Amino acid sequence: MNLISVRTMNDSLKKKDRPAGKWLSGLTSKIATRDAAMNSFDKRIGAVAHWWPLAAEHYRDDIEYIHHLRVATRRASVVTRAFGFLLPGKIHRQLQGVMRQIRQVAGGPRDMDVMIQRLSSICKAKDIPDDIAAFQDGPAYEILTMAIRYLNETRQVAQRPILYAWQCHPKSEILQACDHALGAVKKNTSKKAEVPFGITAGKIVTKALKVFSRASRQNLKEAANMHAFRIAGKKLRYAVEVAGPALPSRLRKKFYPQLTHLQQLLGTWHDHIQMHACFSRYAEDPLFLQAMADADLFCEDVRIFFHGLIAAETMTIQDARQLIAEQWNRQRLLSFSEDLGKCLHG
Repeated sequence: MNLISVRTMNDSLKKKDRPAGKWLSGLTSKIATRDAAMNSFDKRIGAVAHWWPLAAEHYRDDIEYIHHLRVATRRASVVTRAFGFLLPGKIHRQLQGVMRQIRQVAGGPRDMDVMIQRLSSICKAKDIPDDIAAFQDGPAYEILTMAIRYLNETRQVAQRPILYAWQCHPKSEILQACDHALGAVKKNTSKKAEVPFGITAGKIVTKALKVFSRASRQNLKEAANMHAFRIAGKKLRYAVEVAGPALPSRLRKKFYPQLTHLQQLLGTWHDHIQMHACFSRYAEDPLFLQAMADADLFCEDVRIFFHGLIAAETMTIQDARQLIAEQWNRQRLLSFSEDLGKCLHG
């Protein structure tokens, strides 16, 4: 089976409808850190406020709303962490807590959307894995059709945690939290707030780079270490987005594309890890199997079919891991970290 990535899903939103993207305008090395922080909080938390109601109440219009929301919360969390020294502890903790909660409740629905998309693509392309080729002339497509129908019917249940969180933390509360952060930063008269952003930006990326370098030196053959490395890389990429406009252009032109490439490889690996877990869960889910039985499908056929999908995902996970090892071996990871460090301090 070819490597796939859920990042190929259609995105129907027009650019003009989007909040700020990866690079924020108005950030330079000469402005005060206070001004950079206010700019960043306004746009990053504003992006969460933009995607939050769409993901909560209009997810059926575009499944990518939830993905955009999760990305927005990660970016907002990185900004909060980067400029946390300008915030009172209570506001800092509240912001991080709300961003974390929103991101977590959106995880389950996102996984289900991806699984529906994956099964639909298999059905549409008639891409039955070799492991269950014997099903080609059997109940394969009937199982796929019923599984997709069942998942679509239960998708609304998976939305409930998001709706509950939306009621607890409506858009108005997110905007209010942003106002509190902006007000606190504006009132901060410390020397750190007056430092040129170019200096603070270098520290932001250096801190994230240390975590990334440490994670890259672990045994990446272990899934837990690979996952921690993926998260460290994601945080480094978002840190570069925060600080990049105030740092040498090489950071954005040379190192950011490399980091994005690494994250795409790690993301594909993680996508298949998630699919493997989802297929494994449904292969033994009594409610799912009962629904299949009610549709006159043999439970054992369903199990065999899903275990074939699981076997195919296992092979694809191995291929994805091998590709990462080949394109980003230890020497390249070491060189990347050293070169990026020199760019920051050279």
